[in-house]
Amino acid sequence: MTTDLSTHPLLASEQEAREFDLSASLLDELRDLATAADQLDLRSRQLFEQLRKMLGQDRLTDCLLGIQWLVCHDEPSGARLLAALLDAQTPGAQLLPRVRAFQSIHRMLLLDPDLVGDAFLEDWHARLVSHAEICRQRLGDKLVDPTDYTHPTDQPPLPTLRAMLDKLQPAPGCEDLTAEDMQLLAGLVRLESDAYQERVSRLASTIDPFAVMAVMRALPLLNRADAEIRDLGQLALWLEAGDLEAVFRRRIPREFDVLEEPERPRLAAAFESDPRLAPLARIHRAFVAEPPSVRQIAGPAGRLLTLAHALQKRGLRDTEPTLLEALLIVMEHRNKGVVELELPEELAEVVGQILVTGTSRKAAGVRGFELHGCRLRVTEPRLGLGDRIWRNDLPTLAEMQSAIEDEVEQDRKKDDPEDMSATAVKQMVINNIGSVSIVLGFLRNAKVTGIPGLVADVARRTRSPRVLDVIANDRTLHSGFANKDVPRTLLESPVNLSVKTLRRFIHVKYVSKTDLRRLAKDKARIRKEVVREIESYLESLS
Repeated sequence: MTTDLSTHPLLASEQEAREFDLSASLLDELRDLATAADQLDLRSRQLFEQLRKMLGQDRLTDCLLGIQWLVCHDEPSGARLLAALLDAQTPGAQLLPRVRAFQSIHRMLLLDPDLVGDAFLEDWHARLVSHAEICRQRLGDKLVDPTDYTHPTDQPPLPTLRAMLDKLQPAPGCEDLTAEDMQLLAGLVRLESDAYQERVSRLASTIDPFAVMAVMRALPLLNRADAEIRDLGQLALWLEAGDLEAVFRRRIPREFDVLEEPERPRLAAAFESDPRLAPLARIHRAFVAEPPSVRQIAGPAGRLLTLAHALQKRGLRDTEPTLLEALLIVMEHRNKGVVELELPEELAEVVGQILVTGTSRKAAGVRGFELHGCRLRVTEPRLGLGDRIWRNDLPTLAEMQSAIEDEVEQDRKKDDPEDMSATAVKQMVINNIGSVSIVLGFLRNAKVTGIPGLVADVARRTRSPRVLDVIANDRTLHSGFANKDVPRTLLESPVNLSVKTLRRFIHVKYVSKTDLRRLAKDKARIRKEVVREIESYLESLS
């Protein structure tokens, strides 16, 4: 292989990005943070709130290194944290859910006018009544405010305002509103923003400026609230000006939503503070310059992982590709939403063969690419929304390989009508892998668990400790020919299943000595406590 070819982004390896040691406790903390919230926006906010506390400390660099380490070792938690780091939303997507709660409006409705001031309350209340009447007219008979309600947030006219806001808020990819709609939406935002500002002002007025501790506790909260009020005010201005681009199309990184303006350069400096962070720093720089949505970059990254894996199988790459390397290509070769690379002629020839013949002898061609001469283009996801919903928001190599194996298996089964029913059942179980109760129900059905390889597939794909615990403790689910791969799959699972439960499977009765030796050497993928148990068992055999 020539030097020029080996440095091409598709073949270059960021090996130094993973070759360093970090404390096990730090990595465990990051894994806990990754699994604390399934919703990307909530997980992203929690991540940046944690990073914010570490600004100016060495621990911040260690945490960023830890995220990079988890990504490079193909851990699902690494993909989840990287997605949180790269979360970006439009101002409309970020702020309109905050407006829809109408938390400040419902509190203002409960206030004593003497505490608020007649001048402000009269003006604000008149606007509220006017907008509520407009909403009722627009909604017609579709909604009637309840005459009796149990919670203050349901008092009239809040249900009407919410229904109108839901109707006005456009779906992704269809951000077209009339001038009248935008003015009404701006009015609703103003109502909530003004009520929020009055509440914050009242709170500030009750603080004793000479009580140091009270001021120290309240000021950060007041500053955050003031920043939110400014953001809501800016959103209302954009809506009043009819600027759909600014409200619904131009994305803002989540870190800008959490970090104050003076704090953002400090986080950027932390990315540049350690040479080992260079790959993650490059991704972060490109992301902040032009932030895409996570779903827009996940599909191209997954396709590039598949292609790079095929190149590694053909001996053109020295190492397995990582999500970090795939995202580097996506972020640094993305122009107006399109990822394109120039390929050397020798590499273009090999890539062309792979696109036709696939990653293995039985696979179809690798999909999602267009090759024009020596220019490789990753095809755009439909509607700009992404190809699919990934288990960890961004794809891992293991998930991509599993998808490839499934595709090969499905192609093989198509010509065997006797296996179609079993294949359909297997696919049904896998489609419901995220629902613990449904999966547990399937595992109680002997007709389902008797399908060869199905329980092993469930153990490989699930991230539920409950499901794995049931499989490990039910002899019918980990023994017999149909389930011969289950014990090894349980040992390979990254889920934090108790070592006491797994210890019984570290035996040649369940897993061959050869496989046990291979697992003991695979320290990057197998949990360290499981590796220790396997090593101890192997020593006892010698």
